[in-house]
Formats: sequence, C-alpha cells, structure tokens
Amino acid sequence: MIKIDLYRVVISVLCRYYNFTSDELEILSKDKESRYLLVLLLNEYNCLNKEKLIEEMNFKSIRSIDYTLKKAKERLLFNKEFRKSYFDIGANIQKKS
Repeated sequence: MIKIDLYRVVISVLCRYYNFTSDELEILSKDKESRYLLVLLLNEYNCLNKEKLIEEMNFKSIRSIDYTLKKAKERLLFNKEFRKSYFDIGANIQKKS
C-alpha cells in the first residue's frame, strides 16, 4: 500500500475510534492521548511524514513531533488502557489495509 493511502487509513481508523469525522482533525490533534496514538501508529506503519503533520495536525516543529513520539512510547510501556487502545486500533488498521 502506498504511504499516503496508509496515512489516510490510520487517520480514518483513529477518527472512527474516537467518533470524529475527518473534518474534526483539529480536535484529534488537541487531545493528548489521540495525538500520541496517531504519532505511534504512523511511526509503526512507516508513514510518519513530519512536514505533513506540521501542516495538517498543528504541530509546531519537527522537534515537537519527536518529543511527542518519545512520550507516546513511554506511555505505551506504562499505561494499560493506552496499550489496549493502541493494539485495538492497530488491529483495525490491519483489517482495513
């Protein structure tokens, strides 16, 4: 699958998980947990385009994306509910792609 298509699949599955429409991406980018999940999933599926995230998801810089990814990895290790959400969304992405 092309990276752009996979990028869209990840965002659409994440929006469906949180009951957002694709027009409400700003809400998705403001919630810390959904922001962490987005960055982790994009990183896992090798479609993490930092410039595109800065444009679409209101990240301030590449450095802030790297920091968010670091914090998301930490949360994945320590938070059981976050880890469950991560694997549930990952399973949905596998079905869709």
